[in-house]
Amino acid sequence: EGPFLEATFRTELTGAAAHVGNTTVPTAEFYAAEGHSGNHRMNGFLLGVGAPFSAGRRTPGLRAVDVTPTVLYLLGAPAARDMEGVIATEVLDPEWVGRHPVRYVESYGVRDLPAGGAISTEADDLIRRELEALGYIGGS
Repeated sequence: EGPFLEATFRTELTGAAAHVGNTTVPTAEFYAAEGHSGNHRMNGFLLGVGAPFSAGRRTPGLRAVDVTPTVLYLLGAPAARDMEGVIATEVLDPEWVGRHPVRYVESYGVRDLPAGGAISTEADDLIRRELEALGYIGGS
């Protein structure tokens, strides 16, 4: 909550890999064994609420890397052609998409780290000390 809440884009996005809408998706579809180590899964979901999303759309082929270009598109910004993902227009209302053409830029470029590497902050130092105390890093 705050003074800019009313000016925000009124779409909520969470996760990646399938649009659910008002449809119930069986839990087994999200937790099926995939042969990855530990408890890792390659699937997830994208939940879009309200306009411009189409209710009830399911897109099992959507990937986590499709979230960034899709969010950029929803915010009216161009996606970069060198991004791995694609804009997931199939989960959106076709009339809305017709009024909002997809735009691209060649690249947003790569940001270099400042000279000397990553910037260390007090928070980073605290986390590092806690991880060392727990035995996750440092020591032998």
